[in-house]
Amino acid sequence: FLSFSHREVKADRSLYWFEVLPEEDRRFREDFLVTQEGCFRSEVPTIECVYAPEYRANTAFTGVMEISE
Repeated sequence: FLSFSHREVKADRSLYWFEVLPEEDRRFREDFLVTQEGCFRSEVPTIECVYAPEYRANTAFTGVMEISE
C-alpha cells in the first residue's frame, strides 16, 4: 500500500500525487460511498508522470458495479 502526498477530487476525476512511485506492478484501490442505486461503469484509469509525461500507463475496469438497496 502506498500513501499519496495529495489528493484532489473533481466532478469527473480524482487526481493523486505521489512522492515516489517505484517502477513495478502496482495496484491502486479506493472505496466509494454510493448513495444512488443503478449500474456504474468506469472509464479507463490512467496514471502519468507529471515531470515526464512520456511515462504513463493505463488499464480498464472490465466489470459493471450494480448497486441496489
